[in-house]
Amino acid sequence: MKLSLLILGLFAPLAFALAPSVSSRQASDAELPEVQAPLKLDESMGELNRGLRQLRSVLKDAAAMRAKVNDVAALERLVLEAKEILPEKVAALEDEASKASEIAAYRTEMNTALRGLLDVEDAFLAGDGEAAKAALQQLEKHKRSAHDRFQQRGQ
Repeated sequence: MKLSLLILGLFAPLAFALAPSVSSRQASDAELPEVQAPLKLDESMGELNRGLRQLRSVLKDAAAMRAKVNDVAALERLVLEAKEILPEKVAALEDEASKASEIAAYRTEMNTALRGLLDVEDAFLAGDGEAAKAALQQLEKHKRSAHDRFQQRGQ
């Protein structure tokens, strides 16, 4: 009993000393700077397009599809990084409400692309070329509509 009280007496001040630093760290999370992705958006999208073309080349071979699953995962990571890069058309908006709305719409579109890539990955894992082809076609349709909305004319 005395030992328990001694241990409690030693560690209680330590716990109280650490408590403010934990709560202040949580409070400052909202003030963290934006994460800057390493690539420009057009470079990221170019890399994504090249990767998708490479995936289309193996759709008739289930074993080759399964071997490319990590490539699909790399494209998923690329989309996650690209979510953090604003399209120039959105970044140029001056009205804060419009800008916030377009940022939300852009991120939602990128989430749709990510879900599409997850469908591609599922098809590749199953070695299902037809399902992969359908998922890739959906991604292509999505790309066209997203580019119409977010890409500057002439890009």
